[in-house]
Amino acid sequence: MFFLAKEVLFLFLGGFQLDSELLQILGFFVAFPLGVYWLRSGRVDCEGWDLFSYLNGITGKDSRYAKRRKSRKASD
Repeated sequence: MFFLAKEVLFLFLGGFQLDSELLQILGFFVAFPLGVYWLRSGRVDCEGWDLFSYLNGITGKDSRYAKRRKSRKASD
């Protein structure tokens, strides 16, 4: 969030010109929702080390990915 705030500040100070600050902000608003969607829909495997897993207290060994991996190893 600090990075986004810094880019917005420099955008205001620069007079809203089409430059790297504006492109960085546009990239954030396109990529962030897409990344959250991919993470929540299971298209990206962070192995339980993402922000949502951390906030829910299910990181690392407690994550559903680790449990799935253990069950696969047990069935082999």
